[in-house]
Amino acid sequence: ACEHGLLRLWRYSGVSYRCEVRAHYQFWCLGKPRPRCEHYQRSAQLPKPVNYMRHDIHAERILIVDFGSQYTQLIARRIREIGVYCEILPWDVDQTRVEAFAPSGVILSGGPESVHDSAEDTPKVSAAILALSVPVLGICYGMQALAQQLGGRVEPSAQKEFGYAEVRARGHSVLLSDIEDRINAEGHGLLDVWMSHGDRVAELPEGFK
Repeated sequence: ACEHGLLRLWRYSGVSYRCEVRAHYQFWCLGKPRPRCEHYQRSAQLPKPVNYMRHDIHAERILIVDFGSQYTQLIARRIREIGVYCEILPWDVDQTRVEAFAPSGVILSGGPESVHDSAEDTPKVSAAILALSVPVLGICYGMQALAQQLGGRVEPSAQKEFGYAEVRARGHSVLLSDIEDRINAEGHGLLDVWMSHGDRVAELPEGFK
């Protein structure tokens, strides 16, 4: 018996003594916490700890352009967990602020809008972002807006996708190298993702692949 409740030792069926309970409990608490296993589905590995005393998080700065996605904060969190500084700015951010931030790369978030909406206030990728000579990663709506503005073609999809899906990356580049949640029976790396869109990029802009 303990002061704040009962804890029975596994090897005794009778009454437990306080000293034995404490010793047994402390013995099992000495183990180190285990990281999540690679083969567990939908359980991304915990990032490796970053030595912030030796690592300058401002050496590389990522700008996240927010188009209204509910996952924008999660994108920022993942970037910061690997020791990279980032900021979230709205899609209509002015050029002066973009130039002052001087990003090493840009991420365009998703959003609830469609590039086919006729409203004048439909979010667009600003000219300040397009003028940067840095890598740009478009996600969902951000990808569609980028493709359409640069000469590609975005069209409504005959099959809308909402919910869980498996994605297999083809034509691997450095960007997608070793990024996978699990491997299927054929040896292909798969990503577990959540879809929420009704449009698709039917034709890539010139120079994209």
